[in-house]
Amino acid sequence: MRLPRLFLSAGLVPAALAAVVIAQAPPKPALPPAPPPPPGATTKADDKKKPADPVELDKQALTAAGLKPDDTAGLIEYLKSRTLNDVDLGKINDLIRKMGGENKFDDRVAAQDQLVQIGGKAVAPLRIAAKDESSSADPEVIYRAKQAIRRMEKEKAVGADITAAVIRTLGRSKDPQALPTVLGFLPLADSAAVVDVIQEALRETAAGPDGKPNDLLVKALSDDNAVRRRVAALALIEGGTPGKPLRFPELQPKFVEMAKVDKDPAVRFVLARTLVADAKVKDAVPVLIDLMPDMTRGQSWQAEELLLQIAGKDAPAERCKHTRNQSSPDKELASNKKSREGTRDAWNKWWATAKDKTDLAKIEVKQTLRGHFLIAANFWGGAGQQVTVTEYGTDDKVRLQTGFQVNNQVLDVAIDGADRVFSMEYGAAQVNVRDLSGKVTATWTIPVAQNARNNFQPKGVQVRENGNVFVVHACGVAEFDKDGKEVFKYNREVNKQPAYDLVGATRLKNGELVLQLNTNKVMVVDEKGKEVEGKKAFNVGSQNQYQKSLIQQSGEDSVLVVEQNQIMEYNLKTGKAEGTKIQNVYSNVGQKLPNGNVLYSDNNYYPPRIVEKTPKGEEVWAFYSKDQNSNLIKAMVR
Repeated sequence: MRLPRLFLSAGLVPAALAAVVIAQAPPKPALPPAPPPPPGATTKADDKKKPADPVELDKQALTAAGLKPDDTAGLIEYLKSRTLNDVDLGKINDLIRKMGGENKFDDRVAAQDQLVQIGGKAVAPLRIAAKDESSSADPEVIYRAKQAIRRMEKEKAVGADITAAVIRTLGRSKDPQALPTVLGFLPLADSAAVVDVIQEALRETAAGPDGKPNDLLVKALSDDNAVRRRVAALALIEGGTPGKPLRFPELQPKFVEMAKVDKDPAVRFVLARTLVADAKVKDAVPVLIDLMPDMTRGQSWQAEELLLQIAGKDAPAERCKHTRNQSSPDKELASNKKSREGTRDAWNKWWATAKDKTDLAKIEVKQTLRGHFLIAANFWGGAGQQVTVTEYGTDDKVRLQTGFQVNNQVLDVAIDGADRVFSMEYGAAQVNVRDLSGKVTATWTIPVAQNARNNFQPKGVQVRENGNVFVVHACGVAEFDKDGKEVFKYNREVNKQPAYDLVGATRLKNGELVLQLNTNKVMVVDEKGKEVEGKKAFNVGSQNQYQKSLIQQSGEDSVLVVEQNQIMEYNLKTGKAEGTKIQNVYSNVGQKLPNGNVLYSDNNYYPPRIVEKTPKGEEVWAFYSKDQNSNLIKAMVR
């Protein structure tokens, strides 16, 4: 199994770089209309249905940026021109400091102008300065850094999308100078997404011409830079001889040792997790367990998901604890590490018994979580509703943040593996697809009758495990593939008119639909809307006061339902409440995590806090929002 690329880079890029908004390539000039096609020829409409050629898209992006796609030497020079040595970095950081408020206005402007003129080499340090969250950060530096980046993106080819296109093109070139150039540039990558592109390119070069591990990548395992060590290790683990869980078995001892002793804790964790999940290296299981006391919350979510699949019914009940004090929401309680040491000991006790009878090659281990925490909120202001979306990486720091304004109310948003944001508005029967700048890049029409279109009521949007986008509205549901093609729809009608009776729905892995009606009835139907035999309808206490009910598949035949004053888990075969039961809580968010815990919003606090509890009711984590002026519309681990 190969993990999603963005997942691989989580937690190993500075938060300021990981939260970068990826710039879009400049649009092409408008072309005159083409003549009508001859009979039998494909039309533009037909072409739109075909998947875009990634090589062609890269050529277009490079050409638009003034670069020549076939000029390999020029592309290598482009990356070299953006690779900093210590002297360059010192000069650039000195100019960034000169933009601070303690300096004269003319000096601040001059320093900013010089950074813009430097161009690509200054991008990464400027992005770090623009995202500085420390208490000592100078607001003037942050403002001018952001302003300098905007100017550079307009005047120079410095966008992360351009860098990604350069790296992919070089990876296809097989030029012997490409690999050392990309490795040299790696620590200055504009964003986590660019690091992932580099990871993919290096994976393809993991084997040398003789089929043995690439010498440059093996040497990079001992590099001083943590990102280089991690990327090189993952490329060698995943990118050698196809068909083998561990591509270069001779390097297994080196990888396991790195996971034990590397000086960067994030590198140790990613290697241990990858060796267990992807390479099926049994010796890495106790290494992953031993890292528990020093894990972040995001890492604990991932580790527990893997270990629970391996342990099955013999898994210990202990879970990693990351609680915080509301008065200091940015700091973990000191007692957490001691608690996690106890969790580690419980898992080590299990492994002492299980190791001799455990064959990882025969166990299906699937990593579904990246360990990222997503939170979205809205508030009314200006000309409409302001929506903000923030995601925290496995290092507990902001990895992406975006915001946008809409004319009508948005009750839910979702985000996919490509960091695209999906939303729906009241009165508009469409899905809006946005990039991280908040710009709408596509709209997908939701198939409903015209009278329902005029009074469209969205209820929710979800990204399914297969990457499809599932949307719920008052009259039915629809599903789109990643390219916006409609792959499924179900519209409810009464007397051939839109029913307007749905408050929530989800689609099970087997394709069946779980629907909640505004009568508080929950039912399971097949793809044609017929009730499924053997799965009973049942009533819930009451719907969420926002007229949006959250339903999530929590097991093969069970769902978690967020009701107005409780969160319950129901068996779809019996219709009875079984499993999770959280009562006397006012919530509009609920998620059953792979570790068995439940994440939900506790709206008895203002702003609401997000709580994670074990099946026994022990609180192991809480997130306290700092925004006093917004309403929570989404919170989830993904």
